[in-house]
Amino acid sequence: MAVLHGSWQLGEQALFLWAEAWKPTVGKPPTQWQVPDHPRSLSAKELKAWLPTLVESGCLKPGAIERLKDWSAKWRAIGLPTLRGNGTPLLAGATVEPEQFDRLEINLWWVEGLWVPAALVPDLLQGLPLAADETPIAGDLRFWSHAARWGLDLVARAKAVPTLAPTAEGVARSRWQPLLEGAVDRSRLEHFTQQMPSSCRFFQTLERPVEQRATASNARSLRGSSGPVRITTFQPISMQLPAVPAALLSDFLGEMVDARLRATAATLPLPGERRVGGRGAARGGLTTAIGLPPVARDWLSALGQANGTCQSALAELVPLARSLQTWLTPLAIDPATITGFCAAFRLHPPQPSADRWYLEYGLQSIDQGGVWIPAQQVWRFPVERLRSGDRVVNRPQETLLRGLGLAARLFPALEATLDLPMPSGCELSAVEAYQFVRLYAQRFQDNGLGALLPTSLRNQTSYRLGVRLLAGDPLATDRPNLGLRNLLNFRWELSLGDRALSAQDFETLLAKTDLETMPLVEIGGEWVELRPHEVRAARDFLAKRQGNLNLTLDEALRITTGENATIDKLPVVQFESSGAVAELMNALGDRAAIEPVITPPKFQGQLRPYQERGVAWLSFLERWGLGACLADDMGLGKTPSTIAFLLHLRDRAALVGPVLLVCPTSVLGNWQRELAKFAPDLRVLLHHGDRRLKGKALARAAEDLDVVLISYSLVFRDEMTLQSVPWCGIVLDEAQNIKNAESKQSQAVKRLAAVADDDTSEEPRPLPFRIALTGTPVENRLAELWSIMDFLNPGYLGTQTFFQRRFATPIERFGDGASLQTLRSLVQPFILRRLKTDKTIIQDLPEKQEFNLFCGLSASQAERYQALVDEALAAIESSDGIQRRGQILALLVKLKQVCNYPALVGGEGEPEPSDRAPKLVPTESPKLQRLGEMLEEVVAEGDRALIFTQFARWGHWMQAYLQQHLGRDVLFLHGGTPQKQRDTMVERFQNDPQSPPIFILSLKAGGTGLNLTRANHVFHFDRWWNPAVENQATDRAFRIGQTRNVQVHKFICTGTLEEKIHDLLESKKVLAEQIVGTGETWLGDLDTDALRDLLLLDRAAIIEDR
Repeated sequence: MAVLHGSWQLGEQALFLWAEAWKPTVGKPPTQWQVPDHPRSLSAKELKAWLPTLVESGCLKPGAIERLKDWSAKWRAIGLPTLRGNGTPLLAGATVEPEQFDRLEINLWWVEGLWVPAALVPDLLQGLPLAADETPIAGDLRFWSHAARWGLDLVARAKAVPTLAPTAEGVARSRWQPLLEGAVDRSRLEHFTQQMPSSCRFFQTLERPVEQRATASNARSLRGSSGPVRITTFQPISMQLPAVPAALLSDFLGEMVDARLRATAATLPLPGERRVGGRGAARGGLTTAIGLPPVARDWLSALGQANGTCQSALAELVPLARSLQTWLTPLAIDPATITGFCAAFRLHPPQPSADRWYLEYGLQSIDQGGVWIPAQQVWRFPVERLRSGDRVVNRPQETLLRGLGLAARLFPALEATLDLPMPSGCELSAVEAYQFVRLYAQRFQDNGLGALLPTSLRNQTSYRLGVRLLAGDPLATDRPNLGLRNLLNFRWELSLGDRALSAQDFETLLAKTDLETMPLVEIGGEWVELRPHEVRAARDFLAKRQGNLNLTLDEALRITTGENATIDKLPVVQFESSGAVAELMNALGDRAAIEPVITPPKFQGQLRPYQERGVAWLSFLERWGLGACLADDMGLGKTPSTIAFLLHLRDRAALVGPVLLVCPTSVLGNWQRELAKFAPDLRVLLHHGDRRLKGKALARAAEDLDVVLISYSLVFRDEMTLQSVPWCGIVLDEAQNIKNAESKQSQAVKRLAAVADDDTSEEPRPLPFRIALTGTPVENRLAELWSIMDFLNPGYLGTQTFFQRRFATPIERFGDGASLQTLRSLVQPFILRRLKTDKTIIQDLPEKQEFNLFCGLSASQAERYQALVDEALAAIESSDGIQRRGQILALLVKLKQVCNYPALVGGEGEPEPSDRAPKLVPTESPKLQRLGEMLEEVVAEGDRALIFTQFARWGHWMQAYLQQHLGRDVLFLHGGTPQKQRDTMVERFQNDPQSPPIFILSLKAGGTGLNLTRANHVFHFDRWWNPAVENQATDRAFRIGQTRNVQVHKFICTGTLEEKIHDLLESKKVLAEQIVGTGETWLGDLDTDALRDLLLLDRAAIIEDR
């Protein structure tokens, strides 16, 4: 896999496209050349062959390379980061360790690529994906993709003008030039120049030596060599200075805007023409109705032609060029030549006892708005360069005059002052001042002029009519804890700016002005705007103040985030809290303020510090009746944290009823084991199978229970039975299972939670708590987050329709950053997510963590397992010696295969299963189902995993299933893998940034001798029961060179020999490592009774959701 690069070439009207592979593609670069060939760049031929595969994989849209045949091959020299002493430049996205910084330098390399003409660049860049995840598109090319979208936005907003300029060939060329004079576009220009990748600026205009061209083909004959790349001796060469970002960006935008408008202009009639050939006819289908001057017609026609060259002689075009220059003089059209200052206009309120406003003229710095030069100073010093402090203004009078001319056209009230020899400002009536505030100030800024308003009019969020709230303790409630719907004690008052208003003050203020014509009023020396709709809302608010005004905790939380900060349509301009509400708000904003919780005494284990903080957070939200989503990375211990939380509730006497714990079928057994391990005192019921309790029987049994375990599918089937139990709380593990709000299981879970909230008992009970455990609260769409939050805190994010309109569509479709920030502030108090990469977490984690994952058996697995045991034991009883030993070991192999998947072992009279993978059904193997769920999280977190199995056939089956399930390639190395292919797989997994994140290995073929430190997860899907062998396999990832913590996951089927052998080895671990260290051979020596006990199937482990 390669990474696609590309960058605009300054002054050459083209984009250069190239690609670097993850491994060297050429042999040793010749040391005699000052600039060596990049050892990993694809040739132009290879690049042309690779690009269509990106379309097939969905990384590029088909239209992106529609004109691929028109892209020509070319060599370019580029400066790239290189570690001194290493013969290759750094890979895109490579991490440089701190100790390598002093070796980092920029070296020149020749790369071969494709030359994309300017007219074809928009199609290419629009065909790139917007998201940066999982695509082989480098940051430099992605940067130009975003810049091209800005160019399209300029065209859509008509921010371009036609120009005319002579060329070096002695002819005139018409051109569309972008206008970047507005505040928005200037801000974008600054942002893009700051974000431009350095690689975009280091292309060199060097001539490639003829001799070096000839040797390139010879060097490429070594392509694919797996040997080490030798160190290149770099010869000294003078590198050209990098391109100025603003100039490079200006050149690119000019070509993009010109190409787009030129294509559009080609389909439009010239002024005075009418269309003859119907819509879309070419210019030839137009006839002139009103004659244009030949020179003007020539210029306008050239604006729609491919080369833009005018046919008229230069001398004939001079008058037109002068007229265009006069027309364009007020506009700063080239960001590379902006003086750094613009004409600006400062509004001053009337003096006391006066009624006229004053608009002062001057110059304002573009990048530092505080630098102001009054017009009087500009006229007083008629110089080419005017100094103000440490700033210099070029042509100050010309800049001011040009701005005044533009301003007068936008705001007619200024026109009279232009007749003055040295205008420095003008007086405005109150109405004109209001028009400037509401309309013209923004227009000035959009056209590149400065507009400065008084603080109270500029910052209208702080200086507006609204209500000030002080929220206090919650109102008394029968519940021991609270909830989002709880009413709060609060005080309110009208305010304007920082002044409180009584009803009389408000009416007196209104009497001072006519709001219909002049909504600007003075209060306390500050001028503020009274918006008519807010005045009406304030009057309605005052009229209702004697009635019942309610403020819920839900509303208070929304107000603090700025979302829906209104009461009765009146904006909340200030919110303060005291007492318990202040404590809540402080803790939600700063989790460090939450009172810590120590590990409960009855917890059989030790929580790490970050886990104790998680338990404290869960406990805090439970006391307030707020739902919590614990979204820690996989392996950070969400399960023990939840169990410790339940014990903490019991210690507080808050576990007043059973807790319903809902999880996928594949982890029911694991939860049962973990509860027994960490909290053996908790009374647990596994609710599944055809003998599960139903109706009142479950309600009676639940009175003596602490936890009821159930699968998602059974919540829907047993909904009525579950509603009869007064649940103390509901916990959802792998809560992404309710991400589809329309699914039956999602709706059943939410209905059950709603019923649990309705307290009909004689003695009021606490509001049932709700917890969601997930490593991926959002997998694909924001609607998934809404569904989880709707379970945790119903109604908090509004209805699904409202959420889609207010958040999902603006964020997902249009990239609305403000909506994203608002949504983040709304949900952040209820989601706790810690990452393995957090420094505060890493210090609490061991370098290697081992987890035992217990999974049940499906009914078909249990049937096949029991049949094999019954059949084999009968034969074993009548055998002895080597034959008996062989039969036992053969049986163990088959039973382990059945624990993987029932069809891996054929039934009596059935043919041996093929290596060709059938379509696997995950519910047939809870172990496989759980693996798929965990790998989804591994891939989502950007991690990598090794999966070890003893069975090559199962490896083939698993590879096919996981590729379909994850939508990603999966590598598989087994005993039949040729050595060359084996080396390629390992090297690709280790070094290719785009390599598949999942690598399946057979234990014998891949358990030793490999270095796979890029993986930070190791899965032992089936067990060898030899600690030394399993540790050797784990050490493929956990070894020198590993820079991250490694998580080892060992799968065990409950109720089978896997669980019993595991328990036996754990109970005698030291002895087992000393004596039972040779694998499973010791099992062949067991007598028949001991063997029967070991192989006996525990029917309770069978998972049946029916």
